[in-house]
Amino acid sequence: MADRQLTLLDDEELEAIGEALSSPIRRKIIGLVNEKSRSILELARELNVALSTMSFHIKILKKAGLVKTIGSPDKRGNEKNVSQW
Repeated sequence: MADRQLTLLDDEELEAIGEALSSPIRRKIIGLVNEKSRSILELARELNVALSTMSFHIKILKKAGLVKTIGSPDKRGNEKNVSQW
């Protein structure tokens, strides 16, 4: 997110960011992926939440542009890594 610039003119973007940052678990996710990218499963285990719950939080963070997901080529299936934007 270091090269991302926010403007205070886009109410929709500001609301998405405000919603994303309003949750303590989402702030923890941001802190963890700032250290290194992690899979959604790793984040769920580390924060002791259900995988479906973690996916919900990741979706909100992605909508706000605070994280991105990238497929894991070395993993089977649909596993994705989450990293800072």
